[in-house]
Amino acid sequence: MQEGNARRVSDGMNRIESAGSVLKRMLPDLMVSKQKLRRAEGCRLVRLKREEGKQNLGFSSRPFVLCGLPIRKPPKEDKLYERRNGSFVLQITGHPAYGLPFGQDRIVPIYLATLAVRQQSQTIRFRTAAEMLETFDMHKGGKELRVRAT
Repeated sequence: MQEGNARRVSDGMNRIESAGSVLKRMLPDLMVSKQKLRRAEGCRLVRLKREEGKQNLGFSSRPFVLCGLPIRKPPKEDKLYERRNGSFVLQITGHPAYGLPFGQDRIVPIYLATLAVRQQSQTIRFRTAAEMLETFDMHKGGKELRVRAT
């Protein structure tokens, strides 16, 4: 049987083989997974934005990058989270009522580090309390704001 033919003889029976499986078998280096295609597209977009000078940058402190926060919600009784990576130690104490940060909470320290880099200061300053509430998408009205006494 000739190469490139979509039919293949197997155990004396003819069967039709898809073009994709023929390509996989004959030229495996040409096959790219959907995940690799998405990653390549992401790289292309980053390079394009960098060339246009329209790149969005985020910053994070090294211990957060090297050690990370939990992805899944830790057990309620866990109030201390500690991770080590070489000489770096990340230790977080959870709030008694709210517990430890996890999941999307990881975005907050990245955002705060980005603000610190933009302001070129270790102290993050907001011009007004309203600006801080807007930053964290919180209501500014007195009716919606509840203060919790401890």
